[in-house]
Amino acid sequence: MVCVSGSLPRGIDLDDFTDWMKQLRNQCMCIIFDSSREALIAGLKASPWLVKPNRHELESWIGHPLPTYQEIAKAAQQLRAQGIAHVVISLGEEGVQCGSTLPVPG
Repeated sequence: MVCVSGSLPRGIDLDDFTDWMKQLRNQCMCIIFDSSREALIAGLKASPWLVKPNRHELESWIGHPLPTYQEIAKAAQQLRAQGIAHVVISLGEEGVQCGSTLPVPG
């Protein structure tokens, strides 16, 4: 198991980061990934085993606001559909929603 988290050092090419993540995934299937902004989008292309974006990061990836739990769940399922086994969405004061068993209120 490998955890890749935080921001990228200045000057790292995003395509190179995606390629590195894919190479890492070939060596270790259980990659836990937690990043933001462009690094998040680049790393998601490698389909890590578990990702933990917050709501704002998920909205950035999907390209629009996610005001309801249903929309958050749908976006999490899109990540799962691209091969990410576990999706954990942190919601600040509202807590965490897990994509593999994501409850959808109401």
